[in-house]
Amino acid sequence: MVNLAQSQSNLFQSQANLADSQSRMYGMMENLDQRQEQLSQGHEQLSNRQGEIVEILKLLTKSN
Repeated sequence: MVNLAQSQSNLFQSQANLADSQSRMYGMMENLDQRQEQLSQGHEQLSNRQGEIVEILKLLTKSN
């Protein structure tokens, strides 16, 4: 009977550990989603800057 009780205790502890691991995993996934969004915004800003630079270069080459 002691073995059964110990096995059940181990099972419950394993389930608790699994739930904790899943919680941490979902937290990391959320952080990754946030970082990906930040990187996308940064990429968009860089693209906009590149467009501005191209327009400036066009104006400079026209004036020469």
